[in-house]
Amino acid sequence: IIHYGKKELNTRSYKILGSNDNENWEVLSEVSGNIEDFNEISLNKQKFQYIKIEIIEPCIADNRARIRNVIIN
Repeated sequence: IIHYGKKELNTRSYKILGSNDNENWEVLSEVSGNIEDFNEISLNKQKFQYIKIEIIEPCIADNRARIRNVIIN
């Protein structure tokens, strides 16, 4: 996950969830207190048809969530 690029504007806390039916979601990873510009998260090669990011806490500067890019390999 690539964030905004300034620690006070980066999304602080979020969950990554996966689903195969778009109804039942499994938490794959949870990040809290983030100030980094880039988070590398390993999902252990789990296979899901759908992936979503649930914002728990936006940035500290203006209460907005900023995620610049998501790269899935």
